[in-house]
Amino acid sequence: MKKNLILLGAAFVLLILVFVLPDKKETLPVKDKNDPEQMISIVEPELKSLNFKTQKETIQASKTEKGYLLSPSGKTGGSNEMMSLIADINSLEGFKIDAKDVPETDPRKIEASFGENKKKFLQVLSKREIGEPAYYVKSDKGIFVIEEKKIDDLFSKTSADLRNHNLTQYSSADFSDFTINKTRFYQKEEAKWFIESLKEEETDTAKVFTVFSVVSGMRIKGFTDSFSLKFYGLDKPVYTVALKLKDKPEIKLFFSKQKDKYYAYRSDQKEIFEIHETDFKEISKPVESFKTPKKEEAKK
Repeated sequence: MKKNLILLGAAFVLLILVFVLPDKKETLPVKDKNDPEQMISIVEPELKSLNFKTQKETIQASKTEKGYLLSPSGKTGGSNEMMSLIADINSLEGFKIDAKDVPETDPRKIEASFGENKKKFLQVLSKREIGEPAYYVKSDKGIFVIEEKKIDDLFSKTSADLRNHNLTQYSSADFSDFTINKTRFYQKEEAKWFIESLKEEETDTAKVFTVFSVVSGMRIKGFTDSFSLKFYGLDKPVYTVALKLKDKPEIKLFFSKQKDKYYAYRSDQKEIFEIHETDFKEISKPVESFKTPKKEEAKK
């Protein structure tokens, strides 16, 4: 009797091995689980265009002489923003698997074009239903399993995230003179900035240089997609910054404050941007704050 039970149990296990396991769509990883592979490699200098399809929108970034053009919005893609996206794509690593009949239910996809009909792609197929949260992802190299969070984080990017976030991007080689309202700031020698209404010997040049750094490399916090000056209080700006460029026409920046938000626009662009509070506070400092502290005050 005991022998028969053992034989019956062995037969049951054999049935599971023969009929159940082969039905699995996914087998063991081709490589060891501790050896993930890069799924796609995009070399930016060779890139001509990048199609980035999320669950909400399809963005096409086409390389031009002036940078990236984002479609369908027609906005300018930022060099740093695009490089960051490409770095995130290249950093994706997954475990290569032998898989058959993986369902394709996810719309997310990346397609990179390099000219001469050379293309690379990465396509999210579907969510894995077993084990830890993960996705099946396909590329030119095969089918992979990758952690869910990595894919969700990458494809959470929007067209606004890829836009150029530089309101200004200049150096002292571009200008050595600017004004905030009627106060003139000027550079006398490299990295030595002064204010016309202060004596040079009483000026804290490091503090003035900080203002130059802000107005020459101001970052955009958010995009309004609007040019309604009155709505954002820019019909009567509280500050006007004029950058006297050496080889180009003068650029003016106009600023306003509304409650706890700060806005700006450039004289050569028809869009209002939200800017960071720290930048607004830097350009709004009074002239007296740039004075070198007296010895008595410094000791305190």
